[in-house]
Amino acid sequence: MLSFENFKKVFPKRFVKKLESPIVPYSQKINMDDLLNELYDEIKNFNYNPSRCHEHLVFNKRKGVIRISPIFRPKDSVLYYFCVKMIEDEIAKNRVNGTYGGWRLGNPLRFLEEEEASNITEYVNSSSYNPLLWSKYWKEFQKKAQLYSSQNTELKYILKIDIANFYDNINLHILEQKLYTGIGADKKEYIELLLYFLRNWNKAIAGFSEKHMGLPQETMADCSRLLANFYLQDYDEFMKKICDESNSKYLRYADDQIIFTRTETDAKEILFKASKFLLGHGLNLNASKTEVFEDIETYNFYWAFDIFKLLEMDDSLHINDAVRLFLDRLNSNAPFRKHSVLKRILNVEFNKLEPELRHKVISLIYDVDFLLRADYWNLHRIYSNLSSTEKKDFLKKLDELIDSIIYNSYHYNLVKFYVLEGRTFDRERIMDRLKSLKI
Repeated sequence: MLSFENFKKVFPKRFVKKLESPIVPYSQKINMDDLLNELYDEIKNFNYNPSRCHEHLVFNKRKGVIRISPIFRPKDSVLYYFCVKMIEDEIAKNRVNGTYGGWRLGNPLRFLEEEEASNITEYVNSSSYNPLLWSKYWKEFQKKAQLYSSQNTELKYILKIDIANFYDNINLHILEQKLYTGIGADKKEYIELLLYFLRNWNKAIAGFSEKHMGLPQETMADCSRLLANFYLQDYDEFMKKICDESNSKYLRYADDQIIFTRTETDAKEILFKASKFLLGHGLNLNASKTEVFEDIETYNFYWAFDIFKLLEMDDSLHINDAVRLFLDRLNSNAPFRKHSVLKRILNVEFNKLEPELRHKVISLIYDVDFLLRADYWNLHRIYSNLSSTEKKDFLKKLDELIDSIIYNSYHYNLVKFYVLEGRTFDRERIMDRLKSLKI
């Protein structure tokens, strides 16, 4: 075990800042020195036990299916970060070209301050440890996805697949084997402590029995993101090998994957082999979210590369062209990444939009499904773009949803948005609603 002085050095100021400002505030201010002293003694004396979670955020994942993200108590967040940080040299790797998700917790790329979050997509959670890295690597993934479609004219059959309930279905026994195989014996104590935490953090809800499946989908420090990516490294190597055999291409960002092949036969064979490999790791492909593109045009339309390119030019002419194209695509009812595009549009200055287009974009903001996907930073970006009258209407809409929305992530993001804007609000009403939604 590290000395106490070295133990304290593991936690940078950025981590402490994130710890002190969770989406669900703690009842007491954190004294970091006392917390670290207490945790260090518990680890050293083998009497650490995870606490009941501070809160559980409930999100509308898709079509009413919920995703639950735990908000750990400070000591447990520190413990989780510590364990992963101590082994990140061995697990924070992208071994296969074209896969994204294994960046280090302490990546040297500078951190993104919230006021600079100008290009956040649906894949980026502003509560994550470093949103800039999420955005940076998503853009790299997106560019490579476009590059493969434009430069490899023989790759005409494309699959978009993802893993069903990926975090929930990670087998902790298999993860344990992977960790012990990939990490030296000198770090055994950190692996043991990490696995103890992963098997016991949810005991209060799980009937006080150890967990055997699943990683917590926490957002504070991206520890689960790093472990999940490590879990897929063998799969990435396998996928690259079978894709190389048929001159196909493989891309992955988190659990989203794209496979470029020459023929439908190649695609089906790769899909079969991928499914079989994942079964051995306790995972399955999500059949309902598999997208098949039988030509490059349909694929490019779905990804909306043309709209993103126009938005990147960041001048009034191209922005208005991009919004027109987006609205036309919405009216066509053909599938494309509409939420990603809309979130990107909301980050441009609305005064660059023509009045008619501005009105149509604002009307889309009021869609309940969109507001459920928006976090406090998205709400802030929208609000800062509105006129005084529009702001009143927007706040009224947000207020009207308090009693009807059943996903508490909406309410906690709403409170943080109000605090960020320095606005007064009916805190008692929101707190009463949250009590009624308590897990």
